[in-house]
Amino acid sequence: MRRAIALVLGLTVLFPLTLSAQERTEVGMGDVYSKPFNINPKVGLFDYSTVNDVDDTNPIGGVAINWNGSQFLPTLDRLYYGARTGLNITAINGVTDDSALLVAPVNAVAAYNPIERLLVGGHGGFNFYVQNDAGVLNTGADPDDFEVFPNAGFDASYAVANNIAVTAEADWTFTDGSDPFTGTLGVAFPIG
Repeated sequence: MRRAIALVLGLTVLFPLTLSAQERTEVGMGDVYSKPFNINPKVGLFDYSTVNDVDDTNPIGGVAINWNGSQFLPTLDRLYYGARTGLNITAINGVTDDSALLVAPVNAVAAYNPIERLLVGGHGGFNFYVQNDAGVLNTGADPDDFEVFPNAGFDASYAVANNIAVTAEADWTFTDGSDPFTGTLGVAFPIG
């Protein structure tokens, strides 16, 4: 599944078409890409390995807040950049039935507008992991309730209306153990 998502997002980046700023305005890119902030509720899957080398996949859900910094460099017509943070939660199969993991990403984001209404790009930064059952995830580190790891991934969003975009995100967290993967779909709305 991980490879399929990465392939689809990667192929989207390989075949860009150009669209001028004037054309982008005429087709109604909308506020979702031009406002300084958007909120992005999302759901998906969290793929990980336990300390016992058991691979598992669980549902994950959360919300991201994106800051659009590209408004400060208007000469970069089709390039968007900014920052993203948020909070995601998932159950992890640990010692107790109520084992949970909170993931708080802090990322730099860059995206390109190859065709009308579509943004494709990537992100990188850090994922902050907070778990109530320390030592369940195979991170290669000494078990701790709070851990920080680098992350990177691909992003795509498509504006389906003036104030709504459908989003897809693939994210890898790089640890000394296994590298957990998160794949999500969501909807973005401008808030600023």
